[in-house]
Amino acid sequence: MTESERNLSHIQKAAQLVNVGDYEPAEKLLKEILGTPELASNIKASALGLLGLIHKFGEKYLEAQDLLESGLALGRSQGSALEGIEGICADALGDVYVTAAHNMVNAGKMEEAHKIVRKLRQIIITYSSQGGFRTVHHEGMTLLTEGMISTAKGSGVWANALDRFGQVVSSPYKEYFVSKNLKFVIGLAYANIGRIHLAQGSCEEATQYLEESLRYYDRDSEDAKKILQDVAKARSEKQLPGEIQKLLDDVRFGDRKTKLDAIGQLKDVAKGHLGAVRQIILNAMATGDSVLKFTGAVALATLGDESDPIIEALVANLTPPSSEDENIIKFYALEGLSYGRGRPEIVETLLKVAQHDENIGVRNGAIYALGAIGNPAARGFLEYQSQHGNKSAKIALELFGKADFHEINKVDLDSSSDVRKCKNCGYIGDMRITLLGKKKCPQCGNVGQNVPLLPDQGKK
Repeated sequence: MTESERNLSHIQKAAQLVNVGDYEPAEKLLKEILGTPELASNIKASALGLLGLIHKFGEKYLEAQDLLESGLALGRSQGSALEGIEGICADALGDVYVTAAHNMVNAGKMEEAHKIVRKLRQIIITYSSQGGFRTVHHEGMTLLTEGMISTAKGSGVWANALDRFGQVVSSPYKEYFVSKNLKFVIGLAYANIGRIHLAQGSCEEATQYLEESLRYYDRDSEDAKKILQDVAKARSEKQLPGEIQKLLDDVRFGDRKTKLDAIGQLKDVAKGHLGAVRQIILNAMATGDSVLKFTGAVALATLGDESDPIIEALVANLTPPSSEDENIIKFYALEGLSYGRGRPEIVETLLKVAQHDENIGVRNGAIYALGAIGNPAARGFLEYQSQHGNKSAKIALELFGKADFHEINKVDLDSSSDVRKCKNCGYIGDMRITLLGKKKCPQCGNVGQNVPLLPDQGKK
């Protein structure tokens, strides 16, 4: 066996040792190879690259950077790959550059950090097609690092920072880092966006992004604790009422029932605070619980959120799976849609429900929603229904665009006599009104088993 063949065999043996994490004998073998006189360039390049990998895994980043740069440069200058590890070595060098750049940012050395980022971008251009090189990973980390540099430089370049962080939390980088269990990268980008908004005095936007960042950290981590402090600062500057702050904490940290109850209450007490509560409710909706998602959509729509995901979630629940609660679900969905005054396409959907749903309570709910929205496109339908004896439509016309869903519903229910006799237990008196306007006996709980009394029959 020639010396060249022996060295090549040793390189292959060293690569196997590195691959299984047996670094000490691999390092010893590689140093022996590098001590060989007149070593072939391809062998030397591979030995430098493998030794650089060992130092990188041992967190000796300065030594790793020198070795990897030397090995890759030698391999390129000779027009030969590093025995099939060129992409892996370039990938490791990319990680080393990111670590070095972050250290420079933390030390306030922005120019040095910029120089390293330029090297990182060149690595991506040169090796993106090589096997073992994680192009999306390094592109995302470069954007994150550039955002951190711009943030540290101050308000003059914050727009640039927001642009870089915004790209990190978008496709394909967001999906990549989440799938690789590197969620903290996304959390860090969101947290930095929130902190920039907080520094600019935009407390609502700051709260949204800071709350979103918490999804990507363990609740007990030091990073999460720091973010919670920023959230508290943003809330205090916004001066949210204590009641709302407590409910938001319930949504974030409570069990399922607590979350549902809190979201239901926020719908009524957080008017005018959509920006401060939106992201927290969206986080709860994103847990995969269909009830939480629907309840959150109703609440956000009621508070003025007319975004596509919210409207789509509500429209989807106009045709829920068959169940004993399906009409209640539809009714709540109609309530949420009644606040979509800036979405004229909702009117067509509501008209279909008002005309074709099998349940009269649901049809009336659609009429209330049409009256609350007050879009002229619905007036003709309501007028026709009113002229043909539909009392709900008549009331919706009278309050057209002047009252919300609940106010129209209340006027409609109050205009009907509640004095009835229960056919099941014989109770005579006011019946409770269910969500869908049905009469429920307060004594035995029967629904629909009661008859109206004549005025002179009185109450008992």
